[in-house]
Amino acid sequence: MALYRKHGDRLALAHTVRHLADVYQEGHHPELAEPCYREALELYRSCADVPPLDLANAIRSMAVLKGENGETAQARALWQEAQSLYAQVNVPQGVAESSARLARLPE
Repeated sequence: MALYRKHGDRLALAHTVRHLADVYQEGHHPELAEPCYREALELYRSCADVPPLDLANAIRSMAVLKGENGETAQARALWQEAQSLYAQVNVPQGVAESSARLARLPE
């Protein structure tokens, strides 16, 4: 991460930070994962040439975390955004997962 920060490769840094967050999340450390997901999303959103699928996958990860933390409104907004991006790039599995996750969220 330090090298990507030093050399200004924002997209590579976003990928790396997101994957670090995934490791934290899988290791049951959401308190460490969330700031990484937040940073990754900020980086992805700041890149003009970000592939929509990369952004959708990062949003998906944050939506999972928010849902698991009981932050329903934020999870819902993130799942809706991810669903839209998955539809845009024709990833039916992503659209289906987003729909299923949205349906399971409490009102």
